Amino acid sequence: MNTPESTWHYVMATLIPYIRKSDYIYHLADNMFRKKCQDKGMDTFCKFMTLVSAIYRSRSQDVEEVE
Repeated sequence: MNTPESTWHYVMATLIPYIRKSDYIYHLADNMFRKKCQDKGMDTFCKFMTLVSAIYRSRSQDVEEVE
């Protein structure tokens, strides 16, 4: 059963014990990203770099428009 509760249980089980509660959102996002890549058969590092390059390109275009 893939419910929000089971996902949250999985995330909580994988958290490092000394992580601050304020950082949970980042670890949840990381787990969700990895799970989505795994489900689609993607390499997580390559997908991450693709997303970063897309953000970088869009930001560099914004800077060029301002100049």
